[in-house]
Amino acid sequence: MALFRRKKKSRPTPKINSATIITSCMEITGELKGSDTVHIDGTVIGNVSVSNILVIGKSGYIKGNVYAKHAIINGKLEGSIMCDTLEIMEEGQLSQEARAKEITIDGSVDGIITAVDKINLLEHAIVNTEQIRSKNITVDGKLTGEVVASKLLRIGTNGQVSGEINAKRVELAPGAKLDKA
Repeated sequence: MALFRRKKKSRPTPKINSATIITSCMEITGELKGSDTVHIDGTVIGNVSVSNILVIGKSGYIKGNVYAKHAIINGKLEGSIMCDTLEIMEEGQLSQEARAKEITIDGSVDGIITAVDKINLLEHAIVNTEQIRSKNITVDGKLTGEVVASKLLRIGTNGQVSGEINAKRVELAPGAKLDKA
């Protein structure tokens, strides 16, 4: 009678995600490309392309165009950004243009904003735009400029909108402020 050993089932090796960190004491001039997660607390003068997550920390600054799958801005971006999802935190600043599927803003934007599905402007958001465009736009902060909502513009209790409005439907919460141009 022979003894057979059972083969141990091998566990799948977890995917190891790597992160590149540009610290606050670093400055990079030129194009920066990353394949996973890039966290910038320093300065980058040039275009940035990240195939996964880009985080611009509170002390982070980019002067150039950005391409990423998911981006979180808590520092400053002087340039345009194109991504799937974009979050601009309370300390975050963006100038020029943002294009994404979904955008959440709690910081400040001075530029054109376009989202395929939805844009949420949270309580601390201050947006000055030539145009903001999406299917659904929710405003709980301050928005100045042309608004184009192909489905719904919802202005919350703390929301303030000033500018030309082009929306299929508009909902105003008690206390909402709307000043159409």
